[in-house]
Amino acid sequence: SLPEKSIINILKGEREKESFADFESFGAAVNYDKSEIKIIFQHLVSKKFVIRMEGKNRHFEITNAGLAKVDNIFAPVQKSDDYEKDLEIYHVLRAIRKKTSERFMQTQYLLCPDDVLRSVAKNKPLTKTELLNIPSFNNRMFNKIGEDFLEAIKNYTEKNKEVKRKGDVPSSIKETYKLLLKNYSLKEIAQLRKLTEPVVSMQIETILEYYPQCKIDFLFDSDSYNKIVDELKKGYSALKELKERLPVKISYAQIRIAVAKNKVIPPQ
Repeated sequence: SLPEKSIINILKGEREKESFADFESFGAAVNYDKSEIKIIFQHLVSKKFVIRMEGKNRHFEITNAGLAKVDNIFAPVQKSDDYEKDLEIYHVLRAIRKKTSERFMQTQYLLCPDDVLRSVAKNKPLTKTELLNIPSFNNRMFNKIGEDFLEAIKNYTEKNKEVKRKGDVPSSIKETYKLLLKNYSLKEIAQLRKLTEPVVSMQIETILEYYPQCKIDFLFDSDSYNKIVDELKKGYSALKELKERLPVKISYAQIRIAVAKNKVIPPQ
């Protein structure tokens, strides 16, 4: 167990003692206020994941329920093609972070926390705007490591595109591809595949990576697609940001598909 103050200092990346820097979680919550961390402690106590010991130092100790929760979080996950791809670029980005942390004499957590690094690996941003749209990735991080991240992701993406062009779409989404070739609507594909439209849109996103020339205009009514492209040309790329700027009738699924299309074939 450790006192509340010491746990907060470790999570914030503040050296109350030199030994604090040896903790794997050192600096893991650098982007959170101390008041926010205390609220999380209160939540963990209410859920009986940790208990607050008696005494003026307010030591915390993890319970069996808390240990079980940790085991669940770090339990092996079912691996998919996307998982493997994310893991590959994650290791590339982590190597860049390690090298940069040594150059700036900072801990890797302080430079870019693991959860943020995982988000970068998952989203694979190609522009500064896309990178800064990732939660908790700020200008301070970008100034130190952003350009290196973008260059690595660009190189990875280009290499991955070449591999995809030589192969075929994954078997799990071939049926969606066949329906797409027959000009079925987004709603019809979702109904036939017994999937939600957002899930279908993610499958189409993958299909476009394999077949950039695949037609998707019939998935949009009137000038919806052009309106999305106009916003992309203005520099907006985050789905939430685009949704707020576009007419209500345009769904998140349609926005995702349009963004994917314009990534593989940029608008003129």
